[in-house]
Amino acid sequence: MAPIPDAGSSPYAPPAREVSWLRLIGRCDVALLAAVQARRSPASDRWAVWAKCLGDGRYTLPPVLVLYFASLPTGWMWGQETALLAFVNFFFAGLITQTLHILTRRYRPDRGVGPLIFEGVQLRSKHRSFPSGHSTVSWAVFAIFALRCWPAWWPLSILCLLLPLATTYSRLNDNAHWPSDVLTGSLIGLGTAMALVAWV
Repeated sequence: MAPIPDAGSSPYAPPAREVSWLRLIGRCDVALLAAVQARRSPASDRWAVWAKCLGDGRYTLPPVLVLYFASLPTGWMWGQETALLAFVNFFFAGLITQTLHILTRRYRPDRGVGPLIFEGVQLRSKHRSFPSGHSTVSWAVFAIFALRCWPAWWPLSILCLLLPLATTYSRLNDNAHWPSDVLTGSLIGLGTAMALVAWV
């Protein structure tokens, strides 16, 4: 497991550059990630494997499509509309996240260079830390169901909010993202879900 560097560390020369106005966020990133890593264990690693899948479209989209097509013969409009909203939001929120990946190219924490290192606009780069794609996807899909189930099926709404929280935490447990990455990804997924549901 790579050590978590200080917020001010910057061993790489340009074109990577340190964004000075993000120092406070960088310090919070280091402190929060260190707290999560201090509680990391083999059990949390096993649990994180499952939680990570909830933010992967290969696992989240098939049940959504099953719901849609299963609702067609019965004419269940709630099922059709909810599945369509989740499907649309998956791509809409994902587009925002992928665009931010290209614009920022932030280094992941396991690179050991600190949270304030961004390459800037690049179409081809392996640095895709900001924002978290798994957090975006999990919130984009499950928040739709949470909002659509509330308040009639409130227990399901709560469950649909807990699942993306698990995905978000798993990315910190795996040292794959900074806290600000997962927070931004979560807000993108939740925000677009709220906008779509309000629009419908």
